[in-house]
Amino acid sequence: LGTIEIRDLAVSDETGRSYLVEDAWDTERTIEEKAGRCGLVHKGDGDYEICWGIGSYGRHRFTTSYTLTNFVKGLTDANAFNHQFVADGMSSPPQHVRVVIERMADGDSAQVAFTQRNTGVWAFGFEGDIHVEADGRIVAETRMPLTAERSVIVMARFDSDLFEPTD
Repeated sequence: LGTIEIRDLAVSDETGRSYLVEDAWDTERTIEEKAGRCGLVHKGDGDYEICWGIGSYGRHRFTTSYTLTNFVKGLTDANAFNHQFVADGMSSPPQHVRVVIERMADGDSAQVAFTQRNTGVWAFGFEGDIHVEADGRIVAETRMPLTAERSVIVMARFDSDLFEPTD
């Protein structure tokens, strides 16, 4: 992740239950011990996994949200990011993924929404769609279940005046 930090992690399931956020995720616990909990696993060299306990086997729907700081990088002609939200190689890949990227308020500065004019978006690693919605959100969504070989990668380019990245 380099200078990117993951903050404000939240996970809930299809029942609306909010999961307890732990400071250190213990991968060695049983499925029962992980139930209703979430956290980060530091895999070394700036590599992290967001983890949560499924509670029980079978079909579930999870909603995760978090803030990524220093996410948008400054380039010479624009600002951009290229990020893998769902990795390949999962033993139980998701059947459906929807990534929604919302712009956070920049303190007291005026907020300019993402539009099709000031934002370019691309997606890789899956069959699906990506677009900028009228409300200013970037949405990438799978059309087919992921396989172990698939991932969810989103890339976006922004006009230079939308952000003032430090990286």
